[in-house]
Amino acid sequence: MSAQYPEQVSIEAKLIARAMKDEAFRTQLLNNPEAAKAAVELELGQKLPQTSQIRVVQESDDVAYIVLPAMAKESEQLSETELEAVAAGGLTLRVDCTFFSLCITTSKCL
Repeated sequence: MSAQYPEQVSIEAKLIARAMKDEAFRTQLLNNPEAAKAAVELELGQKLPQTSQIRVVQESDDVAYIVLPAMAKESEQLSETELEAVAAGGLTLRVDCTFFSLCITTSKCL
């Protein structure tokens, strides 16, 4: 869960903890994307855009998942000057993520 915002990690941790204790909730998250979205919205205290989707997957002993962030659109990419400013510490870089990656497992996540 690197490069995530504290609020995102907190929401994931709450949902994972509940899913580890409540088999029905875990099953609902895994099998019903609308229920997963509703659970995230409840934790956020606000509705997500109607076009947003939440997908929950469960790792197994022989399958692990790596979630990559969405690629920035051409208009959202930094210019060479902005990249140099970031490298020099003169510009604050913020990445906004829309979706959450949830790892629900009974063993260690890689």
